[in-house]
Amino acid sequence: MKSRNISAAALLFLALGPAPRAFAAPGQWSLTLTPGWAAPAGHSGKGDRFQDENGGSFHMGAGLNYELEEFGWFGVEMGLSTGHKFEGRFDRLDLDGDRTNDSVTYTSDMKTVSFHLTPIMKVGGSFDADIRYYFSLGAGPYFYWRDAGTAVVSGAGTTGASLDGRTVPFANSSHAYMGFNIGHGLGYEVADHVELGMDIRYHMVFRPGELSGIIIPGGRLTVLF
Repeated sequence: MKSRNISAAALLFLALGPAPRAFAAPGQWSLTLTPGWAAPAGHSGKGDRFQDENGGSFHMGAGLNYELEEFGWFGVEMGLSTGHKFEGRFDRLDLDGDRTNDSVTYTSDMKTVSFHLTPIMKVGGSFDADIRYYFSLGAGPYFYWRDAGTAVVSGAGTTGASLDGRTVPFANSSHAYMGFNIGHGLGYEVADHVELGMDIRYHMVFRPGELSGIIIPGGRLTVLF
């Protein structure tokens, strides 16, 4: 009798309990938002000017993906870094007039804004009924803008003279380059058609004479429809 009661209770739980959730199926679309932090992570002092001359920035990414087959997606993503502060170290100006560029540190009132738009492919799998993972690869154009402003220098020139407090004006600038990114992410289905998780990307941008690196870890909200 006791075993019958247990069996009846188990059947009742299965009948009335929550149904297992299902991941996106082939042919389904998903919209993803990924707020995070964009940190220059190239080769400081070894030809990566963006790494040497800019700080980190808040970043917002968004993507629209289509599931071609189970755990295989194709889509398009965009990302906006709202302002890398223009500060750090540069060695491309002769500030003491000896015809040799000076290596100095500086801060400024300027920020570099970046935007990218990339087609992307993702492949992955699942750990259990609610958690899945993916690896991603994307490539496309990267755009950079910086308003005009003034930098304040610290350090000594090649002649040994102090350059502390020297101000250097910069004109506004805008550039477009090609680049690509690789990444990894996890998602947990918290409700039907809603996932929360994390995403980390490493972006590599081909600038003249250098390859700039930016790493962007962030959260991830995905809505399936």
